[in-house]
Amino acid sequence: MPALPTSSLRALRGLPDDRALWLNTLSRAITHPLALTPLKLTDRVAVYAANPLGPPVILKCWPISGVRTRAYAAVRSTRASRQWRGSRRLACLGIPTPTMLALLRGKAPTGQSVELLIMEHIPGQTLLQHLATPTLPTRAQHRVAEALALQCFQMAAAGVFNRDHKPSNLIVRSATPDSADLVVLDAVAIRPVAWGDLTFSRVPLERLILEAIGVNATPRRALIARFVRRWVDLIHPALTAPPLDNSPTPDPRTAADARRARHLQRLRVWRTIHQRILDHGDPTPTDNPLSAIVD
Repeated sequence: MPALPTSSLRALRGLPDDRALWLNTLSRAITHPLALTPLKLTDRVAVYAANPLGPPVILKCWPISGVRTRAYAAVRSTRASRQWRGSRRLACLGIPTPTMLALLRGKAPTGQSVELLIMEHIPGQTLLQHLATPTLPTRAQHRVAEALALQCFQMAAAGVFNRDHKPSNLIVRSATPDSADLVVLDAVAIRPVAWGDLTFSRVPLERLILEAIGVNATPRRALIARFVRRWVDLIHPALTAPPLDNSPTPDPRTAADARRARHLQRLRVWRTIHQRILDHGDPTPTDNPLSAIVD
């Protein structure tokens, strides 16, 4: 697991005007073991919750090791840099993400170069935790499914998709019988997606379900159906738009055709997702996202 930087700290992005004071305070907080709460520890990344300067923040640390990673670091294309840019891009689309506070580079006690991303802490449970232990009322669960479809549509309409758009990467900030709000935690894997296919066949919607299947938290069929219904309504507004004011009553045959078209599109999306899940193989994740700490 990568160790947090304790020396040679320098800011690549962010930080307030008084950088020296900020860096010194952060360095002291990092070296104090009681100031950090580990959330995820693997060979690839270390994630901690901390409140070194007041409000709680999240610290994500990646090692800079290997020829490829060092090359990425030279052009500021590491995972930390990509998450910073991806988060800003999603924020511009109106999709909630944690505020990126600072991106630092420094030396760990072992002498290894590491990058440290400091971001806003978003309270709440992940969507995967809600699927594993359902506590929300049924109507609130359906609002979450609709909010997820809207979020996917907003990204696809802008020509992007988050390859890591999965339940453990989404915080349910609020959920009521009337509305829901989801926050994207990790925007490191923003990728372009083609616009134009009626079902957005290149949008990997199956990733929203695969992770949950892999940890035995498969969503209820009714919630998947709600998601698909909302998704189709968004990508085919002409099939759901009401008639304009003072327009003649629509021909019943035309209305029936629209209902049939919506139904066929839902079936097509559903079958595409189902086939991709079958083709994927074993969806069990390498690191169990439901565990507080992964060694």
